[in-house]
Amino acid sequence: MTGPLATPAGPPGRSPATARLLFDEVHDAAGRTRPHWRRLERDLLGADRATLLRAQDQVRRLRRNQGTLPATARAAALRALDPIPHLLSPAEWAALDAALRQRARLLELVLADVYGPRRLVDDGLLPAEIVHAHPGFLRPCALGLHQPPPKHTPRRLVTLAVDLARTPDGAWRVRGERASVPRGLGALLSARRVLAALHPDLYRVLRVQRVEGFYDTLRSTLAGLGERASGSSGESIRTVILSPGPDAEVFPEHAYLARNLGYTLVSGPDLTVRHGRLTIRSVGGLEPADVVLRLVDDAWCDPLELRPDSRLGPPGLIEATRRGRVALANALGTGFVEHPALAAFLPALARALLGEDLLLDPVPAWWCGDDAARAEVLGDLDRMVLRPLTTDAWELLQPSPDAGRAPGATPGTRLFPRSMAAADREALRAAVEARPGSWAAEEYGEAGTAPVVDDGHLGAGPLVLRGFVVADGDGWEALPGGLARVRLDRPGGEPIVVRKDVWALAAGPLRLAGPVLTLPQVDLGASLPSRNAEALYWMGRHAEAAETAIRAVQTISAELGETPELATDADGAWVARWSAALRWADESPRTPGGPAAAPAPPPAAGAGGALPPPILRRMLVDDSIPRSLVGSLAELLEASLSARELLSAHTGQVLATLEDRLGALRSAASPAEVEEIAESTLTNLMALVGLSAESMVRDPGYLMLDIGRRLERARLLVRILRETLVPVPDPHIAGLTHETLLACCESLVVYRRRYRSDIEVGALASLLITDPGNPRSLYFQADRLLADLGRLPGPPPEEALQPLGRVLERLLMTDPGALLAPVGGLRTGLRDLLAALGDDLEQVAAAVNLTYFAHVPVQPLDLLAPGAPEPAAGP
Repeated sequence: MTGPLATPAGPPGRSPATARLLFDEVHDAAGRTRPHWRRLERDLLGADRATLLRAQDQVRRLRRNQGTLPATARAAALRALDPIPHLLSPAEWAALDAALRQRARLLELVLADVYGPRRLVDDGLLPAEIVHAHPGFLRPCALGLHQPPPKHTPRRLVTLAVDLARTPDGAWRVRGERASVPRGLGALLSARRVLAALHPDLYRVLRVQRVEGFYDTLRSTLAGLGERASGSSGESIRTVILSPGPDAEVFPEHAYLARNLGYTLVSGPDLTVRHGRLTIRSVGGLEPADVVLRLVDDAWCDPLELRPDSRLGPPGLIEATRRGRVALANALGTGFVEHPALAAFLPALARALLGEDLLLDPVPAWWCGDDAARAEVLGDLDRMVLRPLTTDAWELLQPSPDAGRAPGATPGTRLFPRSMAAADREALRAAVEARPGSWAAEEYGEAGTAPVVDDGHLGAGPLVLRGFVVADGDGWEALPGGLARVRLDRPGGEPIVVRKDVWALAAGPLRLAGPVLTLPQVDLGASLPSRNAEALYWMGRHAEAAETAIRAVQTISAELGETPELATDADGAWVARWSAALRWADESPRTPGGPAAAPAPPPAAGAGGALPPPILRRMLVDDSIPRSLVGSLAELLEASLSARELLSAHTGQVLATLEDRLGALRSAASPAEVEEIAESTLTNLMALVGLSAESMVRDPGYLMLDIGRRLERARLLVRILRETLVPVPDPHIAGLTHETLLACCESLVVYRRRYRSDIEVGALASLLITDPGNPRSLYFQADRLLADLGRLPGPPPEEALQPLGRVLERLLMTDPGALLAPVGGLRTGLRDLLAALGDDLEQVAAAVNLTYFAHVPVQPLDLLAPGAPEPAAGP
């Protein structure tokens, strides 16, 4: 069937005649719009370019506010979300719903047999080579002949993703499964929220079935797994989501899923196995985890028994599952059902295991280890897509760019003989003949075409739909709709892949009330994984450094602008003093008190002793200065990635705005533009402070953010006071030096309101050093640090309490006036006090790092070995 939106798309070698046979999702063979698309075609498909561009911009803005927009341009291009949803009629969805649930039932039975008695092999329904030779079959997860069954046998398959595509006659066929990791659960929830907000009227009028019930069922099922693992329905169940970590391009989607499900997001270094139990490294110590929703591929989850080079999972995870101390969703080894050759046997397996025919046919597939199948494949290579099943199959092929393959390619990579040169086709044929059991083939076929927006223009490309299924008691529930991807070919450029939210339409009125969940409650108010704690701590420190850089540059620039004679008075002593005060920006924030790896020269006086504006602008826009404004903002945003799931939506919006400010600072063309951007950046940083003060619960996350901010503020204040107050200033510049200091510390207005006099150095020192009510004083920072550490889980580290106690004792016993007596042009009493305070603060910073962020040792291997005795008590 063809229609107005059918366009050629696909790998090289497809003929125009094939393109004309593609199924058009929107129009029938006569070019008429399908009934369930008519309203959307009227409102969106016929829109002008300005409307479509506006819709694309709104999608990007909504995703950025969610925190799900990928950080890199390449990832954003590969994960762009189309503003046009894809529609499934009520009848289409009803058929898919039944077929997806049937497929989940079948694959669960296959997995139970393959990792258990393997009767399918004994009965000849599955060749042994299919099972044992494939990398997706994990031997450590299989039940051995003399191995006792585990104490608890949780279901292996909990969630399943199935990829579907249309045939030219409109029938759906299965392109493959995603069972090891059902990728897209977070992306789908994000896409649905964005599209529902973008088209609220369409969403209501079309009666789109809600997806929230699916996620409620997922939470209920995971809680049930935890009850089996703990052995008690009355025990609190802790569920975590295992992600590859902040460096993964999909991490924002994982964080969004965790935030919406209410689960703790962890990565491999956050976990450790102790005495056969999985635990989370937290600021309060090790905390047990009962259930893991796994978003890391099978082979990377346990370096002890699977891939030794992996850091994505904790050593000993498989042994913890053997002991029944943790439940995984999905269980390790479920990736076996993604076997490229399994589709050739599924129709027979369905009849044997279910007594039913498949409701969804797979794409026709062949295993080349069967003589008849191999003859059919090699007899019509143009119709085939070949896939190696093992890595050693590649050894039989010489690398060839024309063949679209490279050395070390992974099993399952698709090869298209129709687009190969003759010599490569013969090499492929010889490789299949030499090792037939290591190859599978499937029929080449295009998907149906669907509309997609690209740069405000409406195009079309082949659509692949991903449907999702979750276990629900003894049955299965399919998510109504799904997540689709459309490949869009651009003339003269690389194809892009665009995601589409799939709306399953209801035939009648929707039931808004979902299932009533009775999940066991677990109070995690005092829990904070060490990775999140470290991220929040550094967010506080970098935000304070960025704020201080802006205030310092603004204040110094204003004084130089209003009082040009500062450049020459007292031989430029004022400028030299503030040049020294800005040297803190050259210290690496990760090595407190020490130089950066490649320190930039400190801001220095220009000709005539003046601090020229270019030097001050470097404090704002020079990436080579570690603690410049752009340097601190970049570090702040990098740290926020590891705490994304803990931050509110409004905090995410502020961070997105700061990311825009960072880009604008780096591309600013004039000093005036830099100053304007810096001013607005300061407002955004203050918004971040306000959100944390008014929106964050006073839990360990808030405390870590505040500890970072207070510690950084105290350290920077010590540095600035040491350079500006310790040397006795020339009388000609003393007044302006003190005024600039108060302005930099956001205390000038407070001073004037309180004292209503000219600035006296004794009152200034009291306000900035010992005043317990000034949120910018040293005493205030130390007092808050002591309070925050005392409210964290567990006893505060003595290595931090002792130096903090000394700081507070010194400040309480200090008479600021006595510190200011000059000795040979220096206030030696103040110098000695600030030096001692600075040393103590560095000890506090080191203690916080070692106590709350340093990784504890991993579990000794002898306690992880199969057959090790079960411990008598918990973790």
